[in-house]
Amino acid sequence: MRFHMIWPTTIYGHGIESKTVHCAYVQGNAVCEVLVNLVEDHKVFLPVYSEVCNPALNAAHWREIFRLMGAEDKFKDGQGYSVSELVALGVLDHLEAVANVAAA
Repeated sequence: MRFHMIWPTTIYGHGIESKTVHCAYVQGNAVCEVLVNLVEDHKVFLPVYSEVCNPALNAAHWREIFRLMGAEDKFKDGQGYSVSELVALGVLDHLEAVANVAAA
């Protein structure tokens, strides 16, 4: 079985910067076991990627997203934000509202 993982590292208003890891998954391979566990743990963030990686999002959308998270004072136009930064600001608690902004 082949295992392919794209690991997004930083989210920008117009896409993501990512690292790709390829691994032939073999039961008992310690490195692959760690990677599989990381992917399993990381699944909770997939909805974040699907909403905030929309290339149509512009500064006004991001400003509104930060307002909805109660973090408008932390928004800086043109700055990239990591997933961990967005999670720390509460994006997981506001995914439906973020989806509405992204769809507007």
